[in-house]
Amino acid sequence: GNEPPRASNVEGFILVEGMREPMTYRLYRSPESFPLGFETYLPADMEPGDVASGEGESIRFVPTFGDPMTESGGLSITVPAGELSATDAQRMVREIAAGIGNVERVAGGGLTWALEEYRFQGETHVGSVALGRHDGRYFYVMTAYPAEIGDGFGPRAHRILGEWRWVDGSRLGS
Repeated sequence: GNEPPRASNVEGFILVEGMREPMTYRLYRSPESFPLGFETYLPADMEPGDVASGEGESIRFVPTFGDPMTESGGLSITVPAGELSATDAQRMVREIAAGIGNVERVAGGGLTWALEEYRFQGETHVGSVALGRHDGRYFYVMTAYPAEIGDGFGPRAHRILGEWRWVDGSRLGS
């Protein structure tokens, strides 16, 4: 659709433990080279981390609040390399979650766009891995954070995913 361009900064709120805290959100656009282009709003206290490629292309958003984050912390999107079957893609996200800790499959009531979603609890981090598909490619979104910042991280991750727009203007899950 012909959406008007989005503002580079938006003043808003974040709900943390039921309290509204003011928060500035800034527009983030994925690099041209990223296989599934998107934009979203990042809370002021999160920043883009490394863009990694290994098993595919990844972009990570890292919180700058709380204790310094470990390498795996934050919210990331990964587009796996190559053609994957549905079975391969589902197995992959399950194995990623299982590699971190105890895994529980989220059956309904999770992220509406997720084809498959797992929550995990590791020794140092909790989080989730969710599989999606857009424009003929599988992708997965992973969150991982120390449990003690969950109250602050959850609402931020929710906002990033809620503001997500693919290059064609569609939302996650479309």
